[in-house]
Amino acid sequence: MPKIKVFWTLNCVFVWALLFLSVTNLSAIPAGFNIQGRLTNANGINENGDFSIKFSIFPAASGGTPVWETKSDMPPVQVQNGNFQVVLRGEGIGIGGTRVQLEDVVKDLADAYVEIKVGSDPALAPRQLLLRSPFSSADKVTGKGDVLIQSDSQAAGSGLIAMRTGNTDRVTILNNGNVGIGVVNPTNALEVAGNAAFGGSVDIGLEIVTTQCGGYNACELQCPAGKRVLGGGCQLQYVASNLWRSFPISPYTWYCGYTDWIKTHIYVYAICARVK
Repeated sequence: MPKIKVFWTLNCVFVWALLFLSVTNLSAIPAGFNIQGRLTNANGINENGDFSIKFSIFPAASGGTPVWETKSDMPPVQVQNGNFQVVLRGEGIGIGGTRVQLEDVVKDLADAYVEIKVGSDPALAPRQLLLRSPFSSADKVTGKGDVLIQSDSQAAGSGLIAMRTGNTDRVTILNNGNVGIGVVNPTNALEVAGNAAFGGSVDIGLEIVTTQCGGYNACELQCPAGKRVLGGGCQLQYVASNLWRSFPISPYTWYCGYTDWIKTHIYVYAICARVK
């Protein structure tokens, strides 16, 4: 019976790393398990040649039914001086003999264990826990039940990244770059549901704009494009008259009106900013 020493890595993209990668097509990074190991005979001598090795994925360290296994037509594994490397991905055999994709099976598992069987020998024990590397590329990366970090990296997918805790959506990043905190489908660059505190200043483009009108008893002033009016005021030049109205006639315009027909200048000012 051969002996085997196996070293395990899981090639998937951890989503925090996605925030710093300049990759144009994340779907080009294949998801899968990169398994490396050493195969020896009963005397500890390194083996050489091609071996039939079956790999099975279980949700538990012992017992249970495999959720994914390599197919019977898997090519033999080449062993050189005892060393071998296999990348597990794609279609395999699931529960009940169904054809399943490895990525779909493991994405919701809290833990995944691999079992190896060489030829007709009994399966090697114990099963090995598969760990996610910081450069993985999976559709979902799950933690301890109530924690979920999810990214849709499929070519035809939405490309979103979502983070959940306590079975509640917390942060969502859409493929257009919009970020929502407590907002599942943000329509702006940043949307926050609830109160927010900032340690520094927030630039909302605050400015005071002015205009003047001559020979009329009314005048209005519109904020620059993309800004709304927060407040405003009115002033006459040289003469006195009763102020009739001073108010925003729209979200973007401040209006001044007087009771008398003024043959002089009316000055209007408006406080404008990028707000909703």
